[in-house]
Amino acid sequence: MKNSKNDVVKGLFWTLSERFMSQIVSVFVTIVLTRLIAPSDYGVISIVTVIIAILNVFMTSGFSASLIQQDKIDEIDYSTVLYFSIAFGLFIYILVFIFSPLLAEFYQLPQLDLVLKILAVKIPLSALNSVQQAYVSRNMLFQKFFVSTVSATLVSGVIGVTLAYSNFGVWSLVAQDLSNVITITLVLWFSVGWRPTLQFSFLRLKKLYGFGIKIFFQTLFNTIYVNIRSLLIGGFYSATDLAYYTKGNQYPNLIVTNIDTAVSKTMFPVMSREQDNFDRVKSLTRRIAQTSSYIMSPILVGFFVCAETIVSIVMTDKWLPSVPYIRIICICLLIRASQTAILQAIKSIGRSDIVLKMDIPVRVFALLLLLFTIRLGVIYIAISEIVVETLALLIYSYYSSKLISYNYFEVFSDFIKNVFMATIMGLVVYFAGACISITPFINLVFQIILGVVVYISLSIISKNESWIYIMNGLIKRGDSL
Repeated sequence: MKNSKNDVVKGLFWTLSERFMSQIVSVFVTIVLTRLIAPSDYGVISIVTVIIAILNVFMTSGFSASLIQQDKIDEIDYSTVLYFSIAFGLFIYILVFIFSPLLAEFYQLPQLDLVLKILAVKIPLSALNSVQQAYVSRNMLFQKFFVSTVSATLVSGVIGVTLAYSNFGVWSLVAQDLSNVITITLVLWFSVGWRPTLQFSFLRLKKLYGFGIKIFFQTLFNTIYVNIRSLLIGGFYSATDLAYYTKGNQYPNLIVTNIDTAVSKTMFPVMSREQDNFDRVKSLTRRIAQTSSYIMSPILVGFFVCAETIVSIVMTDKWLPSVPYIRIICICLLIRASQTAILQAIKSIGRSDIVLKMDIPVRVFALLLLLFTIRLGVIYIAISEIVVETLALLIYSYYSSKLISYNYFEVFSDFIKNVFMATIMGLVVYFAGACISITPFINLVFQIILGVVVYISLSIISKNESWIYIMNGLIKRGDSL
């Protein structure tokens, strides 16, 4: 039991370290590439990335999940999945090679043909990758993930930035993406030490198929849903429009995802231990919603207010058309904290069936709304996401009131008060920035400092529960050191 606990702690340490280090490098590289590469080039890569992400589900989901989930696995199972996946990956690559000219013609982007053919090499590589990663996960060798991911991020970043400075345009992004996968594969190949044997079993494949096919379809459905907006925007509008939309979504989502994940990972295990005590689960759910919203709201509102200055400084003026999309997604994400908290609560009490019931109507409505807004313009597609997020929160709140008595009023009050404080902060920051005529960078620094001071002051004056909770936690942490 002790060894098992140590494995979990070590695994969590390496997983979080991998995420932290790789994202720091990725954000830096992305900023540099964004400044050097034209939006139209990013649009081409966005379309290709979506297509490959969907096709990669065939390689990275299903069988690899089965290898991790099964009680007993041996070399025959690993080798069988590897050979089948590589063969299937090569088959998919041949299909991509055949149909890529048609996709290039559909999107009216001749360059897309060759870019897709080259980047699709990732598909058979992912077959080898998925088995390697299943082996690493099953044997709790998470430090291998850290080494491979960080190494790949650094290598691909250097290659991408070097080519971008040499004016290779879209090929800088192609080289960065492909070198990332190749580096991960090579590092895992030499560091893990696992090698396939010359064995293959249809019976083993059939056994693994039973569990894997369910995971595959679930992942495929989710991947298509997440990426369908980009596919349709790329088809109905230009690659440049798609690039502005994609970049507008990228940075606010990056902020929220990291904060959301950190809070959820801290609280979810506690909720699971209290799953039979619904009052306690409700209390913890509200704590997650309040704390996440308290941290996210000022960041999102601040990003909304300063979006134009941030884009101009960080990404250069050529990306200013992405500002409206940044502001819209910031509004969407203001209610994400409550959705995540409710989702964690429902999962913690073992009602995964409800998750599907909540998910399906939201996604069906989102797809119908997308089909309606696609002809109106990209900005209307972005605005429709606010409607979808609001509907999702209403449905989530309905089930939370039924299951843990966390009703609509409580759900909305737990984030509205934080949004209200953040809005006051945003107004102060906006008017202060408008009244001061200094360089954009100094102005941005001044606005950030002012925003922090105003938000903390409002928290103290209003005796905000989340502020008190966070400060008490920091004081206790300091006393224990």
